[in-house]
Amino acid sequence: MLRPCIIQNKFKSKRAEDFWRKLENKQLSDDVKFSKEKHAKKLVINVLREHDAVSRLMASEADQQCSNDDNGDGFSNGESLSNDNDLSDDDDLSDNNNDDFSNGSKSEKDEECENEDNVDVTELREPCVTEADIGKALTSDEWMEVQALVEDYRSKIPKTRCLYNPLFYHIVDHSGQHGPTTKLLKQYLTSMRQSLPNVSFDLPSLSAEQEKFFDELFAAEDLQDVRARTPDQRTAKKLVDRINDSINCSNKDDNPEYEHTMRNVIPFIDASIRDVSDYVIRYFESTLRATAIRRNLGGDPTERARMGYRVDVLVKFHGLHWSPDLACGEISGGLPRCSRAKEWIDTLKLGWELRDVWALTQDQLNGVDASTLVVWGFTIVARTIRIYALAAAGGLFHLILTYEAPLPSSKWDICNTKIAYCTMLGFFQKLNTTKKILVDLNNIRTKILCSGVKRKKLSTSFSSPPIIGSPAKKRRK
Repeated sequence: MLRPCIIQNKFKSKRAEDFWRKLENKQLSDDVKFSKEKHAKKLVINVLREHDAVSRLMASEADQQCSNDDNGDGFSNGESLSNDNDLSDDDDLSDNNNDDFSNGSKSEKDEECENEDNVDVTELREPCVTEADIGKALTSDEWMEVQALVEDYRSKIPKTRCLYNPLFYHIVDHSGQHGPTTKLLKQYLTSMRQSLPNVSFDLPSLSAEQEKFFDELFAAEDLQDVRARTPDQRTAKKLVDRINDSINCSNKDDNPEYEHTMRNVIPFIDASIRDVSDYVIRYFESTLRATAIRRNLGGDPTERARMGYRVDVLVKFHGLHWSPDLACGEISGGLPRCSRAKEWIDTLKLGWELRDVWALTQDQLNGVDASTLVVWGFTIVARTIRIYALAAAGGLFHLILTYEAPLPSSKWDICNTKIAYCTMLGFFQKLNTTKKILVDLNNIRTKILCSGVKRKKLSTSFSSPPIIGSPAKKRRK
């Protein structure tokens, strides 16, 4: 039997040891792991890691005692448990105030993105697509009025509500989802749209032949009876086959995020973008390089290398020397629909990601006016695709919901497959437009550099909006 002292010196903090003892004695209920108390979630994660390590160590020591093997390399009383957490005695297992990634785990900022308690859901509304009405663009004086309103509002945001407030980051939500933004800038929003670059989204139409082929697929009892003769028809047939499998499975309305992505999202991306040689698509927590570059700017990455946001869907273009991240997508949970707080967190996170992509492009194209660049992204909320555009004007970033389309959910609305497919085709067209703009601007910059202009003299008259990082948490001393 193990001596009590064997347990005592395995943990680097008394708090972790007490928690482990309660866990072993089954004195903790399951809801403790989801406590709303500050740092509780991270405490559990770190302590469970120590618990697993100590359990393995104790089992190993027990085996050694049973075999009377005194040559083991167990820990002495003066040694501490060695693991990746590297906790000190005064750590509470939570105050690692950084936004880098270790061994693929999420950073603190990205973990905060999962904390829905920081979202004031009373301020949120159902988003809607707003068309650009006929009107006049804002004058420079009116833009100054808007900036003054935003700065005054920002100065009054409580510190506890900064994290998920778009205006704190100089991002204007044009969808109406963030109530305070709509209330503050209501009289300016319509004119703002007229002042922005072209952010309209046009749904591509299918040819009569394509429409007929889709209808044949929907009506067929067995898809093998429908013959596909062209590459487009083969793509459509494969898409409908995968969607049929998704909407007819027994748990079709109860999917975690991963399964929802695989079954209901990726088939449409594969059908519209995957086979295009110019683009590389990555799924599931891919690192956004644009954010990593911003976070490491002015720092020493050898001391503390910070990685970018983790993106659910990332489209990269390898045709330019800096291999730009071209578009991002966020999947807001699985099925059924996620909470309103989770939905807003992912929408704002998409805004952060598109902002960083836009900002990195401006840096790479320094000396060329790229102020009219529009960056595109999308979110998936339950069975709805939302297409977003981000542009900059008037010293602010503008996040616009440009289109919304339903995903198929059963055999009765499988016709939604056509709408969702056309939506992703339209998104693909926007990617091609962005790619062409980047290539043209890069060519212009190359000509300028080759004409003898020094890099340090390259400048543009356009002033980019400020890039505001997430508010940092204070370290405990």
